[in-house]
Amino acid sequence: MVKHEGWKYFQGINHERLKKGKIDEIKIYNKIKEIDFLPCECEATKAWNNQSDFKNNDLNISIEIKRRFKYSFDEYPFNKRKNTLSTLITFKKYQHLRENNGWLYIQYNDKLYMLQVEKITKDDFIVCHPFGVKHVSINIACFKNISSEEYE
Repeated sequence: MVKHEGWKYFQGINHERLKKGKIDEIKIYNKIKEIDFLPCECEATKAWNNQSDFKNNDLNISIEIKRRFKYSFDEYPFNKRKNTLSTLITFKKYQHLRENNGWLYIQYNDKLYMLQVEKITKDDFIVCHPFGVKHVSINIACFKNISSEEYE
């Protein structure tokens, strides 16, 4: 895996994810803001596991930031497609983002991806029930990689 020098900022954010989730989300949000990949200014929601992490009530926009410790080819169910990355979010979170002009940002190690949820097609996600909870698995290929060197 090739590391991007400009993305050292993101390395190690996930190690204590559950203890400092909201702090990490704010750091990532500020980095996204710094590189100018936000749809608008938003305010952080209170708890780190709300329906969305950031919101702009005037424009009815929600932003969710997911953090992953390592690259994963085994998140259900895209593991059946060789060399395909995916991310998993709860169905309720997906539904909320879809209804509220939501943007989803995924941090995998030193790479950052973004997606406007309403642009997800039926071929880009699958409804599944891992852990006995309804989830949506989204193919990372439909996300835009905003950590490439052209954006540093």
